[in-house]
Amino acid sequence: MENMPLKTHDGETLTVANLLASGTLNLIEEIRTAHYCYGCTAGCGSSCGGILVES
Repeated sequence: MENMPLKTHDGETLTVANLLASGTLNLIEEIRTAHYCYGCTAGCGSSCGGILVES
């Protein structure tokens, strides 16, 4: 998903440089998602045929 940057608890945008400098992923407190396609987490990519929950 594009244009959904990771933010610190202070609201600053996290960059790869920030994460590498800190040596930890503990700076990430929340991962934002949109209310559409979770294909990347279902493991099926852009031609998603997967689901996260059974209906």
